[in-house]
Amino acid sequence: MHINRNAWLSLAILLLLASSCYPRKRNVPMDQLGKLIEMHKGACFGTCPVYGLVIYENGKVSFDGRMNTDKLGVHSKQLSKKEFKSIQERFEQANLSQYEDNYRSDIHDLPSTKIVYHGKGKSKSIKGDVARPDAVKELEKQLQDIAQSDGWTLVEPLKDAPQDNIVAGEIIVEFHPSADIPDWVHKMEAYGLQLKRQMNKKGNLWLVTYDTSKISPADMLFKIKDTKEVYLAEHNRKVRTR
Repeated sequence: MHINRNAWLSLAILLLLASSCYPRKRNVPMDQLGKLIEMHKGACFGTCPVYGLVIYENGKVSFDGRMNTDKLGVHSKQLSKKEFKSIQERFEQANLSQYEDNYRSDIHDLPSTKIVYHGKGKSKSIKGDVARPDAVKELEKQLQDIAQSDGWTLVEPLKDAPQDNIVAGEIIVEFHPSADIPDWVHKMEAYGLQLKRQMNKKGNLWLVTYDTSKISPADMLFKIKDTKEVYLAEHNRKVRTR
């Protein structure tokens, strides 16, 4: 059978395109890649793992371990074509747009999980604890399996911020304008949290205190930042003199 030169050229181009469909841009730095799926695990009153997992459009995955996990710092790995296709199909079939953005139970100390899907030009975020729909929790399980899999490479070790100037038991909190602050304080009472001083006229910036014998400063900051009422939070620090 005779195939002319143009036909061979067309076939070669098609094969090249097919082989490049996956993975795409494998060697591009992660901060330049488009995100497809994210999962962020929050802190609890205990030893819950705190980390972020991101699956990028080329099948690369990053794991940012912050606390209570065997992988601290930023790690990366590459999903196989089969693994990437499977998790992408699961998210597409889940139709996450049908669900609410937030699901909270009446149990105050449960860790929250936030899942984000950046599919088909739109982003959908779902955050909550055990009150989330079963279909969403099943997606979380699939992502946890990836997080707990082998083959990770350390990219950047965890860098602990200097702690010597932190005022123990004090955090500065900026609330969202619509936040029910008294209710928020009630939900955090397990940590001995109290409002100590209002720090602006609008009433949304407060210095709060908590019991360091019940929770560490790092865990408390993660826990506060993870609540829907809080916009920003940071340790109160001693002023350094020159």
